[in-house]
Amino acid sequence: MVAPLSAIAARTVQPTWVALAAILAVGLAFRVVFFYGLVNVDPFAYADSAESIRRMQPVFDPDLLGGTLYFTQYIRLSLTVPTAIVYELFGASDATSTAFPIAAALGTGVVNFALARRIAGDLAGLIAAFLTVTFPPLVANSTQFLPDTVMTFFAALSILLFLRATGEERPRSARAWLYFGAGIAFAGSFYARPTAVALLAPFAVILALRQVPRRAVPYEVLAAAAGALLVIAAANALLVRLGADPLQDIRVILQEGRGTAPGALQYTDIDWSYARTVVRDPLFWPFTGLALAGVTLLIACDGWRSSARGDVLALAILVAGEYLYFEFLMRLPGLYSWWKEPRYILPMVMPALVLGACGLARWVQRSEPRVRLATGTYVGMALLAVTLWGAQALRDDRDTARANRVDALARATAGALASRPTLPVYVSDEDYARPLSYRLGIERATLYDRIHDRGRVRDRFDIDGHSLVTPDSYVVLLPGDNSWTRAAAPAPWWDLEWELPGKLAVYHVPASPPASAVVLKPLPAPVTMDGLPAIVAAGLSSGTVLPNRPLAVVLGFATPLPPAANFEASTNCGIRSRALRIAPAAGATDTRLELPVDASPSATPASCTVEVNTRPGDWRPVATFTVPAFLSDEPETRFTVDPAREKDRGWYSVYQPVYGGGGAVVAEAPFRPLAVPLARLAAGSYWVDMAVYDYGTGGPNAVAVRLNGVERTAGWAGDAAPAGVRHVVVAFPDVPAGADLTVTIVAAGQPAVVIDTVTVVGADPAELVPPTR
Repeated sequence: MVAPLSAIAARTVQPTWVALAAILAVGLAFRVVFFYGLVNVDPFAYADSAESIRRMQPVFDPDLLGGTLYFTQYIRLSLTVPTAIVYELFGASDATSTAFPIAAALGTGVVNFALARRIAGDLAGLIAAFLTVTFPPLVANSTQFLPDTVMTFFAALSILLFLRATGEERPRSARAWLYFGAGIAFAGSFYARPTAVALLAPFAVILALRQVPRRAVPYEVLAAAAGALLVIAAANALLVRLGADPLQDIRVILQEGRGTAPGALQYTDIDWSYARTVVRDPLFWPFTGLALAGVTLLIACDGWRSSARGDVLALAILVAGEYLYFEFLMRLPGLYSWWKEPRYILPMVMPALVLGACGLARWVQRSEPRVRLATGTYVGMALLAVTLWGAQALRDDRDTARANRVDALARATAGALASRPTLPVYVSDEDYARPLSYRLGIERATLYDRIHDRGRVRDRFDIDGHSLVTPDSYVVLLPGDNSWTRAAAPAPWWDLEWELPGKLAVYHVPASPPASAVVLKPLPAPVTMDGLPAIVAAGLSSGTVLPNRPLAVVLGFATPLPPAANFEASTNCGIRSRALRIAPAAGATDTRLELPVDASPSATPASCTVEVNTRPGDWRPVATFTVPAFLSDEPETRFTVDPAREKDRGWYSVYQPVYGGGGAVVAEAPFRPLAVPLARLAAGSYWVDMAVYDYGTGGPNAVAVRLNGVERTAGWAGDAAPAGVRHVVVAFPDVPAGADLTVTIVAAGQPAVVIDTVTVVGADPAELVPPTR
């Protein structure tokens, strides 16, 4: 006889499952209300990686990705592969980017429910699930498109499967399958963040403790290794398909573990930062207090002997082992070294919340029946209190994050460009290009697209530093780019399309320079080519051009141009720049064009020509110009950002967008000379330009500059308003040959002296840099 549907429903729809579903709904509601979106740096790299995976672009080539740090951002495959699938189905947005991390965070609630239920029953499971899905850092990080919640989910799942495999007597085949699943989950955690290795030592201790009574070698544990290796093999198959070398991910992580990655601390300092985090950070400490109270109640209710066994002991070992790793071992050279961030310890907090939930549930269960309701009420009020406190702290943190979002300029730029023609946008700063690509539509501009000079957002310079800008496009300049010493500086004839004063400017590169940019001058002799009237006049925007700057050219013809006339033009400074195909209007007697000058900065000047052809290889020179000696140094690349550790050297680095290249060096008393590496200059006249930061307040400042034995002193008043980068130019009319450039601080009316770039040029900057329009 078949049972009626109502009976089946009564058996399957238990109050516990209804309560769990309601808790997950609360967790989802928290993430909707306290949604952060993509506000930090890393998520835009993850979005780029996910979109590249969706399109199967071979961007994972380590030569394309560059340094190890950027490569590790791209191999968060547990985050980016599911997101690539979501992008394929629904497109890229903040909502779709965070869909899988949010699902992982709620899944962690389900896993912790199962863990706590094993120890103290349904009530403990529900409390653990509630604490998990409302835990503020888990809420915050799941809505920012970060890998930490994904790592936390897979770590929690591996813990659950591992404890089930080691905790009960069951057939070896069943244990092998559980170990296999634990290995897969562990690898999933590892491919979200390699700090998942923090689980390995606690797992080994737990396995040893549980295997001693059995007196048998647990060969089935090898299934865990098989599961992990299966994931590693699948990940590498995908990475190789996407351009990586075999096992490139493992090699990069090991290389970072040796302390060579940018940002790796390589310190052995014991600073107790995570201990302070869990007891002081308002996103943590209420839950820390509740978890400690729960553990205390668990010990009080069950006693030391009963508590220090089974899954309770195992979870305690996991919390202690992970804390040891995150607080101390992670920072040692030879291990996976990073700076510390609160979100990294989420996998450590989850078992602690489970233990706390078990203690609260045990207190209710062990209470006398007549006070059990009151005890449950106290527990409910405690849960409500920490939840409300956490919500307040979460709101404040979310508002702060949104007010200081790293993509603020990119969002503003994307909004300004939305109503303008869809032209290529050239950007010279990769940290800005990533969020701009995302905000303009990541499906149109991944890193791979930018590297290959295609898509909506493109790299302004190629790998050799030569400009890729084409006519009728946009160029975005950050404050540090808009300086005459930078190759990124705008040409005088570019149009300022839109700007946020002091923060960002967008220029439009016209299809051809305006007539005011160039004056035609007759040529000594006509230049003739097949298919074109003779070129009888030419004009250049300047007879002296800085390296890798655009040059405006006008060509005059003896007779009106015939229909369909076309030719190629380029500049030649020993190496010919990429040719530009010109199709002037029929009937015109002149044509204007903008050409790149591909001359690398050098200690020797270069004689260059403008050349044209109508047949491949048949280049004819039509005008000449000079690229002067030009050497520019970014001193911050030789120092670190740590003032204490650079004190003996006298200078340390600072990074802000206002500086050229994003960085500068700072000196505080007692000052030390700054030696600038310099290629050997021939004897002659030179100008040294120093970009310095003027605080806008304080007394006068002076520096002594020595170039090849000749010393000159220059300074700045220190009271200019507003504060900002100033250029101090020192002229050296006649110096001997040599390679010696030293800057010594003579007087400082500011708290510190900040030097951005030091540039040596073989022509007067005042004559090289006409005012922009």
